[in-house]
Amino acid sequence: SSDLNRFVIAWDDISDIVGRLPKGRHFRPIVFERQSGPPLAINNASSYVPGGRPLFWLIRYYWLHAECRGELATGAAIDRLVTDRITVG
Repeated sequence: SSDLNRFVIAWDDISDIVGRLPKGRHFRPIVFERQSGPPLAINNASSYVPGGRPLFWLIRYYWLHAECRGELATGAAIDRLVTDRITVG
């Protein structure tokens, strides 16, 4: 496993989470638009979950619902992901 694709980003530094890059060929990316620099991306969300779409919405859910981020440390986020209990929109 390579550390080249790993990054850490603060929730407060994210200005938007989108599913496309302005250029380049990437399959199902999750792009973190940042306030302090260029975007960072998970280049293939499908390598984490089938189709990649649930991971996009899970990340976006916790970005938009700061009050629920404690679930990320308890296993509740994984439960949301595998039981498809993610608020979309």
